[in-house]
Amino acid sequence: MTRGQASHKKWFLFRPGRITGYIVGSVMKVRNYGSNLTVIEKICYPSENCSTLQAMRWGKEHEDDALALYRSLFESHDNFQVKG
Repeated sequence: MTRGQASHKKWFLFRPGRITGYIVGSVMKVRNYGSNLTVIEKICYPSENCSTLQAMRWGKEHEDDALALYRSLFESHDNFQVKG
């Protein structure tokens, strides 16, 4: 479960170098070397204060909706559980 992860200090330690949800769209749109530089900088040097990012705010506001959709898609699977 990722709920609340952005409020933990360790989350900020492990973010640099990872392709997180907020940057994945930019990564998918990269077409040539010149367009890579900004994306690479965002991956390697992510913003310290993610709570101001529009995507982060949207995600927090819609966590319950996402969880409900996830449950509805997978509840028919054997031994399916959502913990937390």
